[in-house]
Amino acid sequence: MATAPLLCAGLIGWRALLKTGEARSIGLYGFGAAAHLLTQVARVQGRRIFAFTRPGDTAAQAFARGQGATWAGDADMRPPEPLDAAIIFAPAGELVPLALRAVRKGGRVVCGGIHMSDIPAFPYRLLWEERELASVANLTRSDAHGFFDAAAQAAVHATTRRYPLAMANRALDDLRHGRFEGAAVLVPYAGRLLRIVTQGCAAVVGPLHRLASLQLSSPQRHEIRAMNAIAIPSLPSVPAASQLLSGAIDIEQLKRHVPVLRRKLVAGQHAYRAGQPFHAIFLVHAGFLKASELSEDGRERVTGFRMRGDLVGVESIGLAGYSCDVVALDGSEIWELPYPPVLLACLQMPELQMRLTAALAEEIRSDRAWMLALGTLSADQRVAAFLLDMAERHMRLGFSPRHFLLRMGRADIASFLALKHETVTRALSRLDRLQCIAVQRREIRVLDPDGLRRMARQGSCVH
Repeated sequence: MATAPLLCAGLIGWRALLKTGEARSIGLYGFGAAAHLLTQVARVQGRRIFAFTRPGDTAAQAFARGQGATWAGDADMRPPEPLDAAIIFAPAGELVPLALRAVRKGGRVVCGGIHMSDIPAFPYRLLWEERELASVANLTRSDAHGFFDAAAQAAVHATTRRYPLAMANRALDDLRHGRFEGAAVLVPYAGRLLRIVTQGCAAVVGPLHRLASLQLSSPQRHEIRAMNAIAIPSLPSVPAASQLLSGAIDIEQLKRHVPVLRRKLVAGQHAYRAGQPFHAIFLVHAGFLKASELSEDGRERVTGFRMRGDLVGVESIGLAGYSCDVVALDGSEIWELPYPPVLLACLQMPELQMRLTAALAEEIRSDRAWMLALGTLSADQRVAAFLLDMAERHMRLGFSPRHFLLRMGRADIASFLALKHETVTRALSRLDRLQCIAVQRREIRVLDPDGLRRMARQGSCVH
C-alpha cells in the first residue's frame, strides 16, 4: 500500500525537484502526497524544506515538521529567510504570487500540479530580478529510475489512508478539505488495479509485475509481489489488548466485512474534529489521544483520554457530525472502521454488535461515574482517583501500574477534572509529600496504592 503513492505523487514531486536545480532552501506550497515524500528525499540530500499549508492548518504543519521540514507555516506568511526555489503542489493559482514573493533574486517557482486555477495579476516586481516560473508536465523513465534510487537511499515512508473503491467520493471530499495527511489510496475488492488519489493527480496502475525493472528497495519489492498475488487486500489482525475485537470475535470473519483503514498520527494531529461528517468509529492501536469539546464561551473542556484498545467515535453514533475533537498527544496509530460496513457486519456477527453495545454502555457509565466524582470529591480526591484510573488502565495493557508516564499536561488534567491548573499541581505535590506517589515532571511512581485508594475514597475508577 505504501508503494502506490510513489508511482504518481512521488514521481511528480521528483520531477519538480529536478526543476529546482541545486537549490538548498525550497518552499513547498500544499503539503500533501507529493510534498511529504519529497521532504524525506530532500532532507537526505541536505536541502532544507519550508512547508506552506492552508492558513490555520496547524495539524498539517505539525505533520510537515514530523516529516523533516525545517519550518512550517501558513501559505500567506513570509518564510524566515528568502528561498532558493519553491514548488507549488496545490492547484491554486493565487499561490504563484506568494511563492514568487518568497524566493530570492534568481530563484525559481515550479508549478507541480496537472491543473491549476487561474493565476491572478501580480506586480512585475515579483518576477523581476531574474526570477523564473516553470511547470511540470511529463515524466520519463529516467525520472522513475532516479526517484526510486533516491527513495531507497532516503528510506522513504509513505503516509497513506486507505479507502474502499465504493468510498471514492468520500476520499475526494476528504482530500479537498484536508482531512488526512499524506496520500489516499482507493482499493478495489477485485482485480489487480489500484487507483491512487493524490494531491492534484489520479493514476491507474496496472499489473504490478511491470514495475520489476525499477530499482526498488527490498521492502518495496516485497510489497509489490504481495499486492500482485492477491485480489482482496489483507487487513491487519487485531491485538489481544483490543477491547473491541478480542474475545469471541472471529477476526478473519471481520476482515471480510469491514475494511480497516490504518492511520498514523503525530502529536497534535487530529483523528477528527467536531462538526466533521460522521463516517467511522476508530480503534486506538497505539499511542495516547485526548477528546475535548468547546464550551459556549469558546473554552476547551477535556472529556477523556484514550489509550490502546479504546474505541473513539462512538459518542457521535446517531449524529450527522462528530461531537468532539480527538487529537493525538504523542505518536499514535488508529484503525478506522467505516460505520456502514460495521453495521452490515453486525448482521452477520452478533458478537460484534454485543461488543459495540458494550462500548456504548461503557461510555455512558464512564460519564456518569466521573460526573458523580466531580460533584462529590475534593481536588486531592479527584487527582488521586485520576491516578488510580491511569494505573489500572496501564495494568490492563500489560504495563506497570506502579510506574508510568502521563502523556497529557497538567492543564489537560485540570480541564478533565474541572480544576485549575495550579490546583492539580498542588494536589500532586501533596500526594508526593504524603509518599503516596513520587512525581518527576510527567513521570509517576505509585508508592502506596492503598493510601492512594483511601485518599480517593473510591473502590474503582473508570475513564
